[in-house]
Amino acid sequence: MKCVLLCAVQSVSQGSDVVGKKNTTNLWHHLKRKHEEEYKKISSAKLPRKHPHDNAAQKTVIEMFDKVKKWQDNESRSTTTDRLILEMIATDNLPFTIVQNIGFQPLISKLEPWYNIKSEKFYQTEVLHQIYRQVCDKIMVMLSEENAGPAI
Repeated sequence: MKCVLLCAVQSVSQGSDVVGKKNTTNLWHHLKRKHEEEYKKISSAKLPRKHPHDNAAQKTVIEMFDKVKKWQDNESRSTTTDRLILEMIATDNLPFTIVQNIGFQPLISKLEPWYNIKSEKFYQTEVLHQIYRQVCDKIMVMLSEENAGPAI
């Protein structure tokens, strides 16, 4: 297929007759082969690419999926976030149901897209029990005779 310029008598090639092969690379090759002087002028004044990331290496499939993969529940980042959510609930005296609220879930998803939000039951049973045990152990150490003295 040829493109006809209204001001010219001659037809201009679009790089190929096949639609999938009509691209700028083929046009550059045509310029280089058929119009060497014009090619030299234009290629020396070639504009920089529009996007700064065009020169970056293409990411692998695994790298792309890692961006959207949720953290495992036992990862340290996930357990830290679980603990912080429970600390917020306890500190602000909020109900455990806050984790199911329509405002809370998009907030967490936006702040930490890889975090998998758990159910209110998880925070009530698993995380609360872990923190409770840690606080009890710490109090017992503080109340031990070595730390509190013989009065207790």
